Amino acid sequence: MKSTYKLSSRVRLDEDDDGVSGVLFDTHTAAISTCNETALVILKSLKKGSDVDSLARLVAKTFEVNEKDAKLDIVSLLRDLTTLEFVCERE
Repeated sequence: MKSTYKLSSRVRLDEDDDGVSGVLFDTHTAAISTCNETALVILKSLKKGSDVDSLARLVAKTFEVNEKDAKLDIVSLLRDLTTLEFVCERE
């Protein structure tokens, strides 16, 4: 079974006016993290929940990059966001 990742309920994602960057805000700890265009696309998908393979396909299609490379970067991002408790993993 594939793990599904979802943005934590305590995290708010705000998109900047430019539409290509954003800010994550943890409502429990007041931690703030900025995100670039690629991260914003991933985080918007994580609002509903998604698995790594689906995210890699989305990033590869959106930014015309290799799906394998996208997957490696996404796994790293998810690991970091999970450590910060911005993202929850569900199996």
